[in-house]
Amino acid sequence: MSAPHRLLDTLDSGVPPESSSLVMSEADALALGRRIVAFASNDQTTAVVTHSVSGVTRIANGQVLSGDDGESLQISVDVQIGKRPGVRLLTNQRDDASLRALVTTAEAMVRQQAGNESDPEATLIGPQTYDPVHLWYQASMDAIDTARHEVVPRIITAVRAAGLEGAGFVGGLARTRAVVRKSGLAVACRETDFECTVTARAVDGTSSGWAGRAARDWACLDPDDVARRAIAMSRLAANPVAIEPGRRTAILGPAAVAQLVRAMAYAYDSTETAMGGTPFSDQNAPSQSKVGQRVFDSRLRIVSDAADPAGGFVPFYPDQGGAGIPLRPVTWVDGGVLRMLAYPVGLAVFKGTRHSGIPLAVRLEAMPNVATGRLESMIAGCREGIYVNRFSGLTTMDRKVGLMSGVTRDGCFLVKDGKIEKSVKNFRFRESPFHAFNRIESIGMPERASLGYVKTAPYDMISFQAYSWPLEPIIVPPLVIRDFNFATLSDAV
Repeated sequence: MSAPHRLLDTLDSGVPPESSSLVMSEADALALGRRIVAFASNDQTTAVVTHSVSGVTRIANGQVLSGDDGESLQISVDVQIGKRPGVRLLTNQRDDASLRALVTTAEAMVRQQAGNESDPEATLIGPQTYDPVHLWYQASMDAIDTARHEVVPRIITAVRAAGLEGAGFVGGLARTRAVVRKSGLAVACRETDFECTVTARAVDGTSSGWAGRAARDWACLDPDDVARRAIAMSRLAANPVAIEPGRRTAILGPAAVAQLVRAMAYAYDSTETAMGGTPFSDQNAPSQSKVGQRVFDSRLRIVSDAADPAGGFVPFYPDQGGAGIPLRPVTWVDGGVLRMLAYPVGLAVFKGTRHSGIPLAVRLEAMPNVATGRLESMIAGCREGIYVNRFSGLTTMDRKVGLMSGVTRDGCFLVKDGKIEKSVKNFRFRESPFHAFNRIESIGMPERASLGYVKTAPYDMISFQAYSWPLEPIIVPPLVIRDFNFATLSDAV
């Protein structure tokens, strides 16, 4: 990726841009936000500035398929007057005339609104304190421009040398987010993230292996090791045989567990749960939920913490309504007991309860003093089961019970007497992880899982960040689950 044009070069913030980074500094982003809210006539005005640089190289059929590189500056202005519903306008223009016109237009639109739907307590807040986080690595910023292009040819060469066809991607992102409110709140955070996945597939299409790794620090990624593991998995997966489907012990690798955990996030939504629409609903309980009840194996804990060394995230809401409000650590499940549901800021203010977003960035781990082991030891301790590297085509069939379906992919093996005996043809599973997480036999050591790259083009990176690459970090262990429902055979490789 050639060095992109720097948006900072045209900003009139009065703050010198950082020469060491292509991404706006926190000071630059805050200065731009303050310049925007200075044009507002009321205190219920919020400016959100998001500046990002990304570089993604995609591989298919053993060659570079495309390079999805880009730079984006997104500015949103939210204006609310009294308890009228707010108005939000977006732009990527940063000159004074454009910004003044945007604020003026938003204020005029709000004055035409009617109703009493919003609570100003959610927006009339002053300066806040935030948990310290470490999400920025200069080496990752530099790798977007340099190391990425050195690594991709090595991956392609390694897969070809093994007599296999390669696919995958190497991608990095550097981003600055800032929220400034007319009422005095001002916060900014910079972050980097990197991910690499490799699929090594037999030329005749009979076997496939996948490996991936994600990390905020490029130095922790090791793409060459990702390629080696994918190649080894593909070789191990050669000559698969069909075995009878049914309920079997499943050894789920971290990628497979992470896919299930992310798909389960909707169940923590307090509104949908109160309406009886999630596995955490309980119409006989005072709260209409299972908060306070055991929902998973008593050895499990699920938390979200912006300061998590491996799974940290921006410590404030970057989106409309709650923008800039601090995100505090949340314990969702402790000892298998459901402790909290997700309440958006407005609803939390109305109900007088604690707010939190849907848990897309989580750490699932064993409780303290619970014995854990590496994946190899979990396989060694299994008398008979199926090892699943990851899933594809994961869908939720029944949201009330959390019934899901998907196909095992890129490495599925029969384990007997503590050893991988042979590669087996893939299965389509039909299972509720909300039930399966009560049938856990052993828990491994947690790690950040790679979830892969899906190119999306949302109109607004602020609201839709949850659905765009890179996904929020998910830290999970491998799990051994008994009676997992491998329902039918699948032709997938």
